[in-house]
Formats: sequence, structure tokens, C-alpha cells
Amino acid sequence: MTVVQFPYPAVREYDDELAASEERYRQVVEGAWEVIFTLSLDGRLLAINAAFERVTGYKVADWLGKPYIELLHPDERAHSREVFRAVIERQEAVRDTLTLVGRESAAYVELTSFPKVEHGRTTAIYGFARDVTEERRIENERRQLEARLAQADRLMSLGRLAATVAHEFNNILMGIGSFGEMIRRGKNIPTAIEQIAQSVKRGKRITSDILRFTQHAEPVRAPFDVAAWLDGIAVEARTLLPPDCDVSVAIDGELRIDGDASQLQQVFTNLILNARDAMPHAGTFSIRAAAEGRFARFIVRDSGCGMTPDVRKHIFEPLFTTKKNGTGLGLAVAHQVVTRHGGDISVESTMGCGTTFHILLPLTTENVEVTSETREQAATDSDPLRLLLVEDDEAVAEGLRTLLSLEQVQVTVASNGADAIRAVYNGAFDVVVLDVGLPDIDGMRVYDAIAALRSDLPVIFSTGHASRADTLISRADVAVLLKPYDTPVLLRTMREVMKRKRTAC
Repeated sequence: MTVVQFPYPAVREYDDELAASEERYRQVVEGAWEVIFTLSLDGRLLAINAAFERVTGYKVADWLGKPYIELLHPDERAHSREVFRAVIERQEAVRDTLTLVGRESAAYVELTSFPKVEHGRTTAIYGFARDVTEERRIENERRQLEARLAQADRLMSLGRLAATVAHEFNNILMGIGSFGEMIRRGKNIPTAIEQIAQSVKRGKRITSDILRFTQHAEPVRAPFDVAAWLDGIAVEARTLLPPDCDVSVAIDGELRIDGDASQLQQVFTNLILNARDAMPHAGTFSIRAAAEGRFARFIVRDSGCGMTPDVRKHIFEPLFTTKKNGTGLGLAVAHQVVTRHGGDISVESTMGCGTTFHILLPLTTENVEVTSETREQAATDSDPLRLLLVEDDEAVAEGLRTLLSLEQVQVTVASNGADAIRAVYNGAFDVVVLDVGLPDIDGMRVYDAIAALRSDLPVIFSTGHASRADTLISRADVAVLLKPYDTPVLLRTMREVMKRKRTAC
């Protein structure tokens, strides 16, 4: 046997080093915890390392040459094909999370695919698949635990809210019952009636706070003049605050805000009520407004008892209250309304030195549409307004019918949806007040039927759940009133919705 000596020792050493390097690379690839693979351009598996068997339970030899797509969950195959094409065409690495269907169970993998590019063309696809099944399981358990804790917290908060609301309404009902008994006996009737009206207003404030906090109603924005708006708030402050309280309102310059005047008025009403509780006998209450950059800054100050630093830190949190009677929602709602307007609210307070709230609201340069105020009467005596009242609660229907008749409004009552549709078909009405929750047909379906019969007939939704009608508020012939509402508000809304309807037509 003749031994031929290789004439180039350096080349032989290079080949040995290359072989050793390839062996090391093979050992690294085969020993890797991640699945490492190579795909052909038609999606077939050209090479797979040993981790494939641990993750899927399949033998490597059984899958070489097969389409990788068959390893995936059927719901993910279309998406994976798009990713595969993107890697080839864009020649960029892509990270994705997929489900590999193994022999006995599924495995979640974090997949990184990148192209092999030769002479500007993609010739194959390399990839790494990291098994994240255990991580996914731990993450799911963490989320489930967080969800259970959040649910427990919600139930606890709901329990506190229910107890607080029950306490508040029991007090309201107790007052109404006592003054109702005075009326029944014919004693001090004017005082009793006034106290009952105040109790109703108190109950309305509570329900309004709850609805605003839980339903997150989007502001219905329109430009309004701050000076005229503050005049109304000043009247409310003088009504709600003690008689000996000094109330002042000042405005620096002409300010206009694009916002929901009703929601923002509720913010200031809550601050007035807080000031009343902080200075029950006498004091000073002031509101100052001025432009500050693109915002209007409102400074609302009272000379009441003030707050401790700990109380001040929590006052905007829902259900937090230091009052004997209170839901703990007033300032939480105020914070919610202001922030949804793109503004900010903050507080300064020192025990014994009063409290100051700072409110920032975005200014606007849009013109304010000025409308002349007319009397609350909705129609002239010679031409009374014809109203269809769709209300299934007999007490509510009778109360509204009686009060509206005093305003020269002809009221026809329908107690269910079918009667309402028949009434519109057979009668002539100027406006409809429609309860959303009816015993036979959902109020929204009744509205659709009315619109089909009389597309020119304006409708006012009457409901305790405004969110159901939110999608219709922007329509010209629709308005929404939250129960309970008083007669002047209903009359004003009737005029407005009829005017909008005429303008739209």
C-alpha cells in the first residue's frame, strides 16, 4: 500500500480546522434548547435540530422534506403563509408567536424567521422557535389571578357603594315620607312640598353621579360663553350655600369653551356642595376665570374647614368620602368629566384655611350660537302642543300628564310599545317622549317603527340608562333625558328637539 503525502500541509490544517468548526457548530445547534430549522422557498423543512423532538414529540427524520405548515394549528396557517411570503419578499427578519401541534399536546413557540440571501435573492429561510408554553401558562395564571382579585375588588366596591346609596336613599325616603304625611294631614303644606322637591333633587344628584361615573358618557360638545354660563352657576351657588355666605364670581376677558355645558355645570355643583358642607353657617365662596395660554383657568375657593394632607391625597378616588352622608363619587365624577374634556383639576387645602380647586378647560375661538330665551310654555294657548308620552309606569305617566296639562300641552299616554306605534299611525303629534325600557317592545325598536311611520316626528328618549341611546344623540330628531327630570327641563328639551328637526328638514 502506497501512502501519498498531501503536498500542502497548510491546506490540510485548514480543512481540519474547518471540520472541527463545523463539528462544534453542529454540537451547538443540536444541543440548543430552541428549535433551529431551515426551510426551502416552497416551505419544506430542509434541516431541524434535536430540540424539535422535545417540543413536538415527533422524530426529526419523519418531518424532513415535509411542509412546515402542517405542524401549525389550522387557525394560524393563513397568517403564517403571509409572514412566510413577507420574509422572502422584504428580506427582513420577522418575529411571531405560533402554536405547534405536537404528537400529544400543543406547544406555544416564539418564532423568529429570517432570509438566507445570495446575490440579492432569497434562497432559503432560517428560523428559531423558542418554546414559551410554560411562560404562557404562568402568564395566564397570573392574569386569571389578577382578574379574580379585580373582581373581588369590584364586588367589595359595589358592596360599599350599595350600602352608601341605600343609606342615602333611605334618608331621602324618610324625609319624603314625613313631609308627605304632613300634606296628608293638611299641615304646613308649602314647606312640605318644598322639602319633598329638595329631596327629589338630592336623589337625582346621587343617581346622576352614579350614572356619570359608571357609564363614562362622552361630552356632547358645543361652544358656549363662559360669562353667561357662570351667571347660572352663581345663581345655583347662592341657592345651595347658606344665606350668610358671601358669593362672588369674576371673569377676566371674554372666554369661550367648546364643551358639554351640562356636564361641566355638574362639576361646579359638586364643588359648591362640598363648600356648603365645609362652611355650614357662613363664609366666602368665589369663582374666578381667566385665560391661561390655550386654557381657561377656573379658581374655585371657599373659606371652609379645609383638608388634611391625607384626605387631600385621596379626594378624587371613587367611593372615598369623609362625610357622614355622601357617596364618595362627586369629586371622582368631577375629575372624570374634566379629564374627558382634555382639561385638568387639582386642589390646594390647609386645615382651618379653606380649599381652592384649580380647573383647566381648553378654550375655543368658535362663535357661540346665541338663542333668545322664550317662556317655558311649549306652545301658545291657541295652538297647544300635542305630545305622545310612552311610559309604562302609571305614577310617572300621570304625574307628567298632569304637570304638562298646566303648560297647555295635550298629552296622550301609551303604556307599551304596541300602543305607541298604533297611536302614531292613527293620530297627529308634534313630539314623542319615549321610555327606553318598555314591557313588550324595546324602546329602540319602537323608535324605528315611529321613524318609519313619521320620519318628521321628533323623539325624546326618557331613560335611566343613557348609554343605550348614546348612538342616537347626534341625530337631529332625537334627544335624551335622564330620569328624574323636572317639567321645565322637559319643556325646554321639547322646544330644542323640535327646532333641530325643523332646521334639519
